[in-house]
Amino acid sequence: SHLIEEGKHVVVVARHQHHLKLVRVHKGDTIRLGKWTFGLDEAIGSPYGSRFELVRGRLEPRVYRSVEEENEQFHAESGADNRALMPGQGNQKLNSDKIHKMRKDGLSGSSVIKELVANSKSFKGKHEFSQRKYIQRKKETHVLLIELVRPTVRQLQDVYFQFLPDRIEHMRADALAALTLHANIQPGSRVLVFETCNGLVTAAALNQLGATGRLVFLHTGSTMPQLINGCDFPPSVMDRLLPISMNCIPEILEARAAFAEAENPTIPDVLSGSKRDRAFAELVFGQFDSLIIASKYGPSNLLRKLLKLLAPQAAYSVYHPYREPLVEALPEVKGISVMFQLYENFVRFHQVLPHRTHPFMMTEPRSGTLLRGFTVAKTATLATHQLFLKHYPERRQPVKVVATPKPALDDDDDDD
Repeated sequence: SHLIEEGKHVVVVARHQHHLKLVRVHKGDTIRLGKWTFGLDEAIGSPYGSRFELVRGRLEPRVYRSVEEENEQFHAESGADNRALMPGQGNQKLNSDKIHKMRKDGLSGSSVIKELVANSKSFKGKHEFSQRKYIQRKKETHVLLIELVRPTVRQLQDVYFQFLPDRIEHMRADALAALTLHANIQPGSRVLVFETCNGLVTAAALNQLGATGRLVFLHTGSTMPQLINGCDFPPSVMDRLLPISMNCIPEILEARAAFAEAENPTIPDVLSGSKRDRAFAELVFGQFDSLIIASKYGPSNLLRKLLKLLAPQAAYSVYHPYREPLVEALPEVKGISVMFQLYENFVRFHQVLPHRTHPFMMTEPRSGTLLRGFTVAKTATLATHQLFLKHYPERRQPVKVVATPKPALDDDDDDD
């Protein structure tokens, strides 16, 4: 649905204060954003992307306007420059008690800013750019204009990277995009994910996978990470997610060994039973198309165990906040994979405003290191190959290549 419903998640975006927060909509609940406290009762039934202003403790709808249109209501004559201005508290006739009384009487933030502009002795003498900065500072203090947007993987990454980067292992948006890109996730793929990023990587892979294929999620906790539920995926997509504890890996590897040695093995059913049983059967079968690892733990032991579960020509992608653990993991992939590469991303953010654009001097630190490659070792046994043909018959059909006959070339007759 394109409407905000009770029980769903939204991302509250405060443009002026640069605040982001993921919340679940419930009637009667209050949320705190900076120094403001309010509820989302008035937003239920509104479309995603709606804008509201906090007035008298309630959210009132606001029409989207550009920065120039918002500042037009505070328009005043501007001076040539700021050389004649003298800073001081005497430039403002209103004191903090009068401003507090206006807010207590129920005046909106925009009305308070108009009064501040009208009672400022130096506002008209300021340069045009200085006037805009003055208004922007007052908006940050007196106006709470929020936008309620649908939670997406990028929005959730922005929320956690800005305020809780430790929860997602300091993973930037470009690193997350590269991680899922090099894993070669496509609709219908079978993907294996182990991560400790609060479900961010799993949500990105599930979003890429869609309602087809399967995603086995190896977790270390007892509950579903918040960011997976925060995306509000439909049931058809969530049914493709098969969570199982990482502690089951030794048992799974023993079952795979016994499964391969049996003369007439009983093929496990990956289509019935609980999600945990289905995930266990998928891991016993192996032959995954993609592997993603994004964890604070050392990847050497993880790669040693999980690469055995991949099919030949499968893609794997590993993320770690530091370079050294991935360097130590290189011997685990040599000899069983090709085109493996260890690299880092660099990104520079730019400020883009009317008539001026420049890069930010204080940029973000590097966002970890990535290791990618493709497996070439044959890991399939006879039993797993039988299961492969049973559940994925469309993949065993050989690709028929029809040769297109080349057109005959006429010999050019030489004219004597």
